[in-house]
Amino acid sequence: AQSGLALQLCEVREGDGLLMPISSKQHWFVASDVVCLAALQPVFLRGQSRGKHLRREKNRWKVDPEGLERWQRMHAILAGEKK
Repeated sequence: AQSGLALQLCEVREGDGLLMPISSKQHWFVASDVVCLAALQPVFLRGQSRGKHLRREKNRWKVDPEGLERWQRMHAILAGEKK
């Protein structure tokens, strides 16, 4: 038996790592499809109802700073290879 992983494909906004879904469809992958793992963080917004507090945005995620830096470096390397 082979295990798999269902993922929703997203674009990564290069400046801050915000994930934007490409579609709502899930795609299946196996372990050999995964090149680099990056941790995700929930997106928080400042609320205005009772002073300054953070409100978690439902179903919105971004790549953590370390993962974003790795992704940006890999993106630059692959862009250089295409030239």
